[in-house]
Amino acid sequence: MLDKIDKILKTNKYLSLFVVVFFSIFIIVEYRQEGQIPLAFLGVLLMFLPKTLHLFNNDLKNNKSFSLFSKTFDYAGKGIIILFAIQVIYKLCKLNGYL
Repeated sequence: MLDKIDKILKTNKYLSLFVVVFFSIFIIVEYRQEGQIPLAFLGVLLMFLPKTLHLFNNDLKNNKSFSLFSKTFDYAGKGIIILFAIQVIYKLCKLNGYL
């Protein structure tokens, strides 16, 4: 059963995109309401974001007219991963009382 779920998540780029968009909206809404953002949601988003960008990036590399989007996704993906990693480190430091 877990193998089937893992196979679906690895191959279905639209499901990965849905999960990324859903958790992004959830985190934005929680942040706007000045609530605490659970680190688990940031972790799930951090796990799915590179996979989603990778799945769409492979499709765009095969299409010559979208080579600019391919480069944009590559740099944006790296930037977003670094941004979320910094936010997770900030949250952990804040929780532990370092900030």
